Amino acid sequence: MFRPQSVIQESGGTAVQCKSCKSVQKLKCHAEINIHPPGGIENLTRPTVWAFPQLRVCSDCGFTEFVLGEPELQRLRDICSTEPSKDSLAPTFDVRGSEHPR
Repeated sequence: MFRPQSVIQESGGTAVQCKSCKSVQKLKCHAEINIHPPGGIENLTRPTVWAFPQLRVCSDCGFTEFVLGEPELQRLRDICSTEPSKDSLAPTFDVRGSEHPR
């Protein structure tokens, strides 16, 4: 079984347990995440939020945590609090390139 080189420690020196399986085997990884507003495929043309957080990944079960910075969190709040205008949305296309009406 894979074991990380070091266990993530809290400032008090105790190991941070996974919230899912209680393992202390966690990895720190960097990520690039593009967050879409909720609402399904209809919202894929709305603005998105790019974030580059540090992930905590449990190497035993895969449970992953991250924290958004304040600028990304505010952008996400702004996007999710407004209703999209049909006029402001770009047309969507199927895989054959045919435009879908809105």
